[in-house]
Amino acid sequence: MNAKKENWFKKHPVWTGVIGIFILFILIGIFSGGDNNNSTSYTKSTSDTKTIVEKMTALEQMEIAFVGGYSYDEIKESIDSVMQQYELSMTNENYSRFGSVLVTLR
Repeated sequence: MNAKKENWFKKHPVWTGVIGIFILFILIGIFSGGDNNNSTSYTKSTSDTKTIVEKMTALEQMEIAFVGGYSYDEIKESIDSVMQQYELSMTNENYSRFGSVLVTLR
């Protein structure tokens, strides 16, 4: 009964490698440091911006999105004439669809 026990690490080299990599990732995470305050404020400002844009009508969003400095009235006038030709109702939903088509065609 005096049998010498074999080293577990030599007996299981694959598991040893997996455990070693896992420990390496833990150590990198611990010592990488960093300040989480910046990421929190960035997330907060991004979510604030998102809600502001979501509150805008489709035409107001188009005014920001289109290159060339077109005014709200210029965009609305151009889109209204096309919508009248196709007998579409002038709702925010249809303006949004029209803007999506223009972005896709651009």
